[in-house]
Amino acid sequence: MSNEEIYIIAKDFNKVGSLVLKIKKDDDIIKLIMDLSKESLDTDIEIIETNNIEVFKEYYPFEIIEDSNEFMIRALKMIKKAL
Repeated sequence: MSNEEIYIIAKDFNKVGSLVLKIKKDDDIIKLIMDLSKESLDTDIEIIETNNIEVFKEYYPFEIIEDSNEFMIRALKMIKKAL
């Protein structure tokens, strides 16, 4: 694995803005993305992995989250509200 820096975006399409986590990609982060994506099935929540958030201008404004645990908690709360 290249250990590159990526962005994970959590977007609720019923609201303005989205959550963003910038983090080094590793096996734990891949699992986090997969778990959040599974939880968000059949909701208006989208979980995206990208190396360039500039192409997602329609998701602005971004709220940058510095901690992966906080991002996970907030993304799961977003998903639960959408169910």
